[in-house]
Amino acid sequence: MLAAMGLDEQVAALLERGAHDEAAAAALEALGPAVLGYLSNLHDEDDAQDVFSVFAEDLWRGLPGFRGESSLRSWAFRLAWHASARWRRDLWRQRGERLPSN
Repeated sequence: MLAAMGLDEQVAALLERGAHDEAAAAALEALGPAVLGYLSNLHDEDDAQDVFSVFAEDLWRGLPGFRGESSLRSWAFRLAWHASARWRRDLWRQRGERLPSN
C-alpha cells in the first residue's frame, strides 16, 4: 500500500503510525541524492558530505514535527540550505583553523 503512494503521503502515513525512523529513512532514501547534489554545488566534495550529515540529522530530528504546509521536498531543501548556512558560519571555518579545545 505504501509503495503506491507518493513520497509525501508515504511519509505522512508513517508519521501518523508513529514510525518516525521509517519515515526519515524513506525521506532520506528518496531525497538524499538530490540534496547531496545541491550541497555539492555549494561546497567542495568533502564539505558537502559533512553538510549532508548535518542535514540528515536535522531531517531525522525535525521530521516528527513536519506539518506538511509545504511539500516534503521543499522542506528538505530548506533544511539543507540552513545546514549549509550554519556550516559556513562556524567560527573555525571563518578563521581557517580549528579553535583550541582546552
